[in-house]
Amino acid sequence: MNDEWSRCPICFEDYSLTHRPTTFVCGHSTCVDHTTGPKHCLFVGPICRHPLREHDEHHVSYNLEEASRLFQLIKNNIDWSTIQLPSVPVIIQEENNASAMIKRDEIYARQLQAELNRGTVNESSQRAQVPTRNPTLPLQEIRTNPTALGRNQVSGHQKGCGHRCDLVSTRQCCLCSDRRPHHRDNAYPAYVDGRGVVNQVARDEYYCTTCKRR
Repeated sequence: MNDEWSRCPICFEDYSLTHRPTTFVCGHSTCVDHTTGPKHCLFVGPICRHPLREHDEHHVSYNLEEASRLFQLIKNNIDWSTIQLPSVPVIIQEENNASAMIKRDEIYARQLQAELNRGTVNESSQRAQVPTRNPTLPLQEIRTNPTALGRNQVSGHQKGCGHRCDLVSTRQCCLCSDRRPHHRDNAYPAYVDGRGVVNQVARDEYYCTTCKRR
């Protein structure tokens, strides 16, 4: 399994909260710490030797960081040798830039999350058959009340804050983790990997589905 995408090509550390990645215009990534300081500042890309400008700002690639953390979680908590992980999408020559790399990381992170969820469900079902709160509903009740099944299905992961959230590696849900001051007009700056703050969106724009429904 090729896991080079989840490690820094300079220090070979897995991308995490301690070693946060950044993506250059050439499409390659390193730890963001390698872009600061007079002794560690990079002037060329570590893989393709693409020249980097000194005045460029390097932002943390949160999608790549989350994908790497999910990948490590799969390896540490699940028999990941039995799970077929999605292959990394190939970027054609004209798309080999930062925006294409970021888009690829976002897609891969979602695929990893889906594989992790499926693997967890399969592993749990093999160990024990846990009955649901209401395993069978009369057909007539389902027809007359289409939301009956939805109420019996629990989504997300239980967090330390007491709420449920779709994210795996966070300690709190999206809402409790959001420390931004509240704006009356419900418009907040939005961060885009490799570009910085570019526009304004609703507060829960990037919350998971479970947190948005709450």
